[in-house]
Amino acid sequence: MLLLPVLALASAWSCMSLFSQRGKAQVLLKQQQTSVTKGKTKTAQIDCIAEGIDDFQNAYIHWYHHIPSKGPKRLLYIKSAQEISYDEDSYRSKYLPTKKEKNVCTLSVTGIDLSDEGTYYCAYWESHRISRPLKACAKSQ
Repeated sequence: MLLLPVLALASAWSCMSLFSQRGKAQVLLKQQQTSVTKGKTKTAQIDCIAEGIDDFQNAYIHWYHHIPSKGPKRLLYIKSAQEISYDEDSYRSKYLPTKKEKNVCTLSVTGIDLSDEGTYYCAYWESHRISRPLKACAKSQ
C-alpha cells in the first residue's frame, strides 16, 4: 500500500487578544500532532486544543490550509455542529469540523489525495464591534 505524506501540522500557535472586553490576556491553540500521514482516499483527523477561551462551545474556530508556494486559504469556521460556514461549497464534502470535549476542535479531511498536502492551521479571534459609526475625513481646501 502506497502511503502519501499529506498533512504537516504546526505544533503550537498562540494569539494575543489585546483589546478583549472581557479582560482575557491570551488564548493558546495547540496542534500536538507534528504530522499526519495517510494513504490515498483515507481520512485524516487534526486536533486543535484551545486554552484560555472561556466559552469554547460558542467560540468560532477557523481552519486554514497552506501550500508553501501559495498563501494560506481559509476553509471554514465552526461555532457548533449546527453552525458551520464553508468558504467554498465544494469543501462540504471534503472537510468536517467537530467540537469535542470542552476545548478540542477536530478537522477531518476525507478522501485524501495529493492536493491535500500542506499545513493546516486552526485560528480563533474575538469579534469587536464599534459602538458608533466612523465618519469619513477629508482635508479642506
